[in-house]
Amino acid sequence: MDKKCSIFIILVATILVVDTSAQKPPTNTYELNWVPDFDYKGWAEAKNFVEGDKIIFKYEVGKYSVLETDQKGYDNCFVCPTATPHSSGNDEVVLPVGIKYFINASDKGQNCKDHNMKMKITVPPSPPKKVEGARKLVQETN
Repeated sequence: MDKKCSIFIILVATILVVDTSAQKPPTNTYELNWVPDFDYKGWAEAKNFVEGDKIIFKYEVGKYSVLETDQKGYDNCFVCPTATPHSSGNDEVVLPVGIKYFINASDKGQNCKDHNMKMKITVPPSPPKKVEGARKLVQETN
């Protein structure tokens, strides 16, 4: 095997090792008491959410509930037909990249409207990973 072929194989192996070892940031689990008159906007904005983070909504069953909704449902405290309801009192939601909207829907949106029981969470995409070692190896072979 000639020198250029060997260097190419090392380069490919280095890229594969770097890519597979580039792990996602660690995820967090947040327990949240889902109650009226709490500053959910401030709470969510103070966090640096990453993909895979979990929120556990804790609340009194029968009195409150959590509804994953769309922006229209969030803005208007409206129960949209495509919403995902939760009602266990201990609801775990795993966050994907993007924006998630939650409202209280157990009282047809009144606690959402009158007592701020709604929350918007934004999870940004992970920043691209640098592959510095592979770039250096390519420069050395030229």
